[in-house]
Amino acid sequence: MIEPYLPPDFSSDECTFPSVLKHFKKTMGANRYEIYCREHDLLRRYNIIPWYKANWLLAKRVATDGIAGKLRAPLYFFFTTVSYPIIHKTQDLPDRWQEYAGYYRRM
Repeated sequence: MIEPYLPPDFSSDECTFPSVLKHFKKTMGANRYEIYCREHDLLRRYNIIPWYKANWLLAKRVATDGIAGKLRAPLYFFFTTVSYPIIHKTQDLPDRWQEYAGYYRRM
């Protein structure tokens, strides 16, 4: 699988969990998947690819982490999909990041 390609100056809150699920953050392996969550944040925040494709990409990346990842991936997909109506504010992509957007649009 192709590795995440992120702008070095992109900031993200990594893996975000709703407050009612905060205690599951460790169980869900959030620390292991920070790079994938950052990638997901980039894709969703700037609407680089459709939200459902960004969610699917996150789940596919999590699934590469052995048995634990395969068990967690559907949950990541579910929670990111359910959160879409609540967390869907997008911003304009900075011009200096067009190269990164092109990378994901060609995938």
